[in-house]
Amino acid sequence: MPLRSNGCYKCRSRKIRCDLTRPGCQRCAIHGVKCPGYRTENPGDIEFRDQTGLVWQRAKDNDDLKTGHVSKPLDLSHDPSPGSSSSEDSLISAHQNQLGRLQSPAANRAQLYSAFMDTYIPQNFLPEESVFKDAHFGWLGMAVSISEPKPALKHALDAISLVQMGSMLNDEQLLRKSVESYTLGLRSLAHALSNPKNVYADDIMAASSVLCQCEMYNEIKQHGQGWLGHLQGLQKIITARGPRALNSQLARMLFYQSTRTSLASSLLSRKTSYYSAPKWLAAQVKVDLHEDYSDSYRSGQQIPGLLERCDNLDVDSPHIMDDIEDLLYDCETLLSGMKAEVAMLSSRTVKNGKACFTLADITNFTAFTTLVQDRTLDRAYWFSSYLNCYLYSQYWLRMFLLRGCTQQVHSLRQQVVPGWNPEKEAAVSETEVLGYVMNLCRCIPYLVEPSNCTIGCICSFFPVHIATQYFRDHGHWQWVEWARCVRNAIFSKGFSIPVNYDDGPYGDRITERDQDIERRFNWIDDNSNCMPSGPFRYASSEAT
Repeated sequence: MPLRSNGCYKCRSRKIRCDLTRPGCQRCAIHGVKCPGYRTENPGDIEFRDQTGLVWQRAKDNDDLKTGHVSKPLDLSHDPSPGSSSSEDSLISAHQNQLGRLQSPAANRAQLYSAFMDTYIPQNFLPEESVFKDAHFGWLGMAVSISEPKPALKHALDAISLVQMGSMLNDEQLLRKSVESYTLGLRSLAHALSNPKNVYADDIMAASSVLCQCEMYNEIKQHGQGWLGHLQGLQKIITARGPRALNSQLARMLFYQSTRTSLASSLLSRKTSYYSAPKWLAAQVKVDLHEDYSDSYRSGQQIPGLLERCDNLDVDSPHIMDDIEDLLYDCETLLSGMKAEVAMLSSRTVKNGKACFTLADITNFTAFTTLVQDRTLDRAYWFSSYLNCYLYSQYWLRMFLLRGCTQQVHSLRQQVVPGWNPEKEAAVSETEVLGYVMNLCRCIPYLVEPSNCTIGCICSFFPVHIATQYFRDHGHWQWVEWARCVRNAIFSKGFSIPVNYDDGPYGDRITERDQDIERRFNWIDDNSNCMPSGPFRYASSEAT
């Protein structure tokens, strides 16, 4: 059997001897052609050859086939307006300009990490929002810049980068390699933690956080130990370190990230947040990364505890009335604080009479309408930036849960005291609760805009989940079907969601009253400064 040639692809195709110069051979240079690169030295290995343009064109073609999306440039200097999304083409072009010929495994890995971060972290931030961006995503940049990371972090970063790019490109080899890296990361992490001193190593803490993020992908989820398992593991590392050991910038950022991920888990389970204990609340104040929204977040941390207390109320308890009164008082206190915080947020966002966001016809959201054919939702919110969308969606989500809790407690009190009704100003109407749900639904089309990258799609999970549960519980079957279509469309690029749904045919349950919901909640008063369910300034955009 003839020996396998190590020459470049062009020389082998021309059947001439290659001089094997890296990164491109001189034979190709002499003939004025671009050297296409070499085989990997070991079968099955991944090598980033000088074919960047081809790879990114494949990614673009693959995405265009799925979405039919043609993006438009984003002008951040104007009011939020439909049709101003960031360009995928410019993102690809930027990669083609910055990725040169690579000469070493370290350079190959750097290119992979760069591609991952540029497609994972939202790009649509206003200049004044850089502090928030650094606080939420800066830890990833710090993790990939560690010069000699422990094996656990190296494998974890490989895993999330490979699964991200493999999911985007629908590349089975990259996906298979991501699982291998994930498995190595788990083993390396377990080995490192066998030495108790390693809990104080920042890259071990970072590895645990990255492996947790990996669980958001189906390819990893079916082989992994679960998002919640990693989250609990990270909590154990932070607990072992203690608040005083969060003394480096990376450790503080990872702690900050962990508290926010833990809150999402606590809201899903309706259990008190792990980080709501006094020592951790004090640590959060100490670790404050100056992104100006920490007070709002710490208010949100109280909600899971209120939900748990509500679920544990026992009408047969001799102290039931005291428990109800205490819980209602705490709910009202938190409500006042949240309204004050969002009013401050609104005043920061509204500048020179401009709108925080625009209510626009759904056809302006090209990416969303290409993915989701269902037109039950005919208008949605266009925001000035990813940050505004994230903050307002978080407010509506927390208000939905808080006011729903109050509504549930009122109902329980009516059982205990027949004939009792809450004061008019304290009562929670179904219209108010549905208003929060509809506001969340109207955030989803913007979140899946290409400029919001993978994080935007991940952040759309909770709004979709809330909508699905609410519409199903209240028998709005047309909207249940819409939520199902959204889930199937958005979470189709390898994403995993931490909740399973029992989907079924809803067509026979769609009723006439259900079809009227969107029309009732699509009203706009252009002369008012009040948004339904929130003190927001907004603008309207007539449907085209």
